[in-house]
Amino acid sequence: MRILFAENDERFARVVVERFLAHHDVTLVRSTADATDAIRERDCDAVLVDYDLDDGKGDALVKAICASASRAIIVAVSAHEHGNDI
Repeated sequence: MRILFAENDERFARVVVERFLAHHDVTLVRSTADATDAIRERDCDAVLVDYDLDDGKGDALVKAICASASRAIIVAVSAHEHGNDI
C-alpha cells in the first residue's frame, strides 16, 4: 500500500511508521505544500494527515485532496498531548 503521511512531529512519525506501517511504501512530509506536491506526483492509497503542520492546518489539506482527482482514503492523526486548537 502506498501511504502519504503528513506529520511534522518526527518522533511520532517514526514510531507510527516503524510499528504500524513498516510493510508499506510510506512517503513522509512535514507540510501541506509538500503533501500537495506529493499527491500530484504519485498515486496514494491512503493519506494520514496531522492537524497542525508546519505551514497550516491539516483540514485545508484534506479539502485540497478531496477537490483533486485522488481516490485516497484520508485518516486524521495527531501527536498533541493536550489536544488541538481549532
